[in-house]
Amino acid sequence: MNNAIACPSDEELIPMMVGESADTGIASHLHSCSACQRRLELFKSDLHALRGTIKMKPVSVPPSRPARIGKYLVVGSLDSGGQANVYRAIHPTLDKELAIKLSRHAVGRLSDHRPLLVAEGKLLAKLEHPGLARIYDLDFHDDLPFLAMEYVRGPNLRKFAADSPVPPRTAARLVAEVARALAVVHQHGVVHQDVKPQNILIDETGRARLIDFGMARLRHAWDDSGECASGGTPAFMAPEQARSEDAAIGPRSDLFALGGVLYFLLTGKPPFLGETVADTLKLARGCEFDRTALDQPGIPHRLRDICLKAMAPTPNERYPRGEDLADDLERYLTRPQQLRRLASISTAAVVLVGIGIGLWASGQRSGVVVPGAPKDTRPALEMVISRGGQSLDLANALPLVPESDTVQVVARIPPAQHAVLVHVNGNGKVKLLPFRKSPATGHTTLLFPATEDTRQAFERDVPGTEVVLVCSAEDPAAFDQIEELVQARLGRLPQMPAGAKPVWLTPEEVPLQSRSTFGEGKVEPIATVESRLNDLRQSLLNRTPKLSLFRGVAYPRP
Repeated sequence: MNNAIACPSDEELIPMMVGESADTGIASHLHSCSACQRRLELFKSDLHALRGTIKMKPVSVPPSRPARIGKYLVVGSLDSGGQANVYRAIHPTLDKELAIKLSRHAVGRLSDHRPLLVAEGKLLAKLEHPGLARIYDLDFHDDLPFLAMEYVRGPNLRKFAADSPVPPRTAARLVAEVARALAVVHQHGVVHQDVKPQNILIDETGRARLIDFGMARLRHAWDDSGECASGGTPAFMAPEQARSEDAAIGPRSDLFALGGVLYFLLTGKPPFLGETVADTLKLARGCEFDRTALDQPGIPHRLRDICLKAMAPTPNERYPRGEDLADDLERYLTRPQQLRRLASISTAAVVLVGIGIGLWASGQRSGVVVPGAPKDTRPALEMVISRGGQSLDLANALPLVPESDTVQVVARIPPAQHAVLVHVNGNGKVKLLPFRKSPATGHTTLLFPATEDTRQAFERDVPGTEVVLVCSAEDPAAFDQIEELVQARLGRLPQMPAGAKPVWLTPEEVPLQSRSTFGEGKVEPIATVESRLNDLRQSLLNRTPKLSLFRGVAYPRP
């Protein structure tokens, strides 16, 4: 490491000051950099002096930041808000990093609010859960109340989501972790009142940790002015909280805000966002948020329903407890594992990606085969279109007639393999599909729809390019997060020309059909479809555990 340009910041040296291991690069740099060695010794000297006298200030402390708060040595600033400032600090005797939340409002020694704050501190100190940042102390510094809290290394959820999009399954897991933590909070009679992405940290293990208790739970405790404030952030605030309906504010208000956090992770925006704070509060009072944003491609229907239930306008329509919200989210997360267990019992399954033409609820007859095809040489994937009493293969059925066509998908996989079915429509929306299996000599036939003696109707209002993918693997773990993978690699494909032939996906490179002519100006959409299918093919091949067989087809739907 180059000492001249890579000296670590003071905050990067803090863990070493309190005896914790540091980044390997920092430790190596420190070994060879005498200037940084002196900085670290100076920090340690300041801490030692503080332990001895509690009076000595560390050098080079900005005047806007206190040298100490109570008995704690302040070593950095973390955040600043309307009610309080948050600092990074060190316990003088325990060599432990803390976050100190210092109120902006003084509470006099004779104030009636002082006993309330002490009582609140005792209550908050009882809250213990892996999803919570612990509260260690509540005290006063020059009559300013402060909380000493566990310092959690890691970004808040807002920054975490800004760095890269959060997949739906990750969003569900993080929100479920916070819901479990809130359940413990509510059992102790505490209402957080300011659940938002900035108050959820992602620690070094990737777990969500809820922070920032205490400043708004007791309405007047942090402010001797006598003014009542409901606390909270308007962009995520429950309607009853935005309307300052004190009697209605409770645990379900926190769960509304947590539903707003899920909405933020799924859509990339907060539920309520006006041009001014007053406008945002008005939207929150009326529970006016864009519900259609949850219909965009890539957001699973189950997560959409969970989010909307958590954000119901009236408290009685929402989840009553944090455990209930967490249960629903965890059921969503465990569904693929449940499907895999069923698949292992039945020895087969299929992944169907994308009948964007809209294959929804219908079925087909049992045991459909292509007449005259030898048993073991039939295609691994077929789409049979039913039109006017006739059965047509996909290539001969194009262009499709959405008003009347129905479909059957027939897939053949090796025996004892596992699989899943997924559907992506013309808008790029990914959906798991049901199937039924029919074991046969040398292979297992998988049929969609799963209902006997029915055919599946196409969606009539989703034109575009659709894809069907059949995947199998020896290890069911190969299907973990396959919905997110397909969404990321395919997305919403450009619309193929109505006269285009199907584009087939195999374990080998997709042949570039775009080199054939479909008319002037119509080559680019086909090339894009082929490119994305090849990208998906490579991603599937690179998975660990690996997908052993997959077939797919993309085709236009008018």
